[in-house]
Amino acid sequence: MVHAAAVGFGMALGVLTRIAVLRSDFRQYPTYPHGYTTHIFLGAIASLAGSGAVAALLEGEWTAVSFFLLVSENFRGIRSMERDGLKALEDDELVTRGTEYIEDISRVFETRYYVVILVAASATLGYEYGRAPMGLGLAAAALVLAI
Repeated sequence: MVHAAAVGFGMALGVLTRIAVLRSDFRQYPTYPHGYTTHIFLGAIASLAGSGAVAALLEGEWTAVSFFLLVSENFRGIRSMERDGLKALEDDELVTRGTEYIEDISRVFETRYYVVILVAASATLGYEYGRAPMGLGLAAAALVLAI
């Protein structure tokens, strides 16, 4: 039986990871509070997908695993959302960035959600199987984040 604490631990580390990799500068989006809020909320969903998928796998709940895989696959829409938002901002730029530059930024945002999913999953797994659960969970999450 997977402990709720393991799932909560994985979710917390996943959200913290999303906050840590949330970047905003003169080239990137989000630059407004609603953008930050959206990305942190989606980070929480990605964290739940990662930690929940591990819990479902360990319990043998294959329907739940399929649901979480479907959720993680929908993060491809993040790239589209970012691309559309950046293209809308492109008209206001004095020097345009170009489609490849915009595509690269949107690709990075999509990848960050996959990193959040992997960090949450590894933290949950480490917490569940470690003798010192928080230590192994943190180590597993740090290893995934470093890679």
